[in-house]
Order: sequence, then C-alpha cells, then structure tokens
Amino acid sequence: MREKLILDTPHRQVVFTIPKMLRIFFKYKRPLLSSLCLCGREALVKYFKASTRKEITPGIIAVIQSFGSRMNFHPHLHFLVTEGGTDNEGRFHKVTSFNDSLLCRFFIDWTCFSVYHFQ
Repeated sequence: MREKLILDTPHRQVVFTIPKMLRIFFKYKRPLLSSLCLCGREALVKYFKASTRKEITPGIIAVIQSFGSRMNFHPHLHFLVTEGGTDNEGRFHKVTSFNDSLLCRFFIDWTCFSVYHFQ
C-alpha cells in the first residue's frame, strides 16, 4: 500500500527568513505570517517551474516559526520540500540542484507584494 501512495523521492529543507526592516509588519499583524508561508510556497512553485519549464507540484511541508522575544522577534519559515514534483499527468520531474539566489529572488518578490497588499 505504501508504495502506491508515497513517492520515494529525495527531499531537502529550505529556510526562508525576512530582513529585519520588514519584521515589524509581522510582529504586530500576526495574520501576515500565514501570508508569509504562502509566499514561500509560491516562490518554491515558481522556482520549480523555472527549473523544469513545466507546471509541476512539489511536495511541501511548511512550519512557521516566530523565534525570539518581543525584543528580537524573528519570523522565518522551514519547508521540507521534495526535490522535484509531479505534473498533471502524474509524472515526477526531478530537480537535483537548487539555485539559492533565484529562489531567494522569487521569495523576496512574493513577500514584498504580500506586505504591500495586505498591510
């Protein structure tokens, strides 16, 4: 049963953080943290599309962490991500290397958009 339900695929952890100057938005408007998580997901999906030139869906488990006290509030995201994703026909497309700079750019774009529109 397990072999039919779960793909045997490598995975990795991806951590997204935000600059100190943006943390104030998330400190006083905690609902923005869920938007931040969606920004991470959108950045990953966009990155996989750019890497494979295909519309694929990666496996993602996300955790929002707001480490620190009120003085050093540090929201960040931990993602457990498959190294690839499935297309609409169920085929798995592997992505073995990650370009951190490009992934970071996609995350920054989505985060800035989100903070601007949802503040």
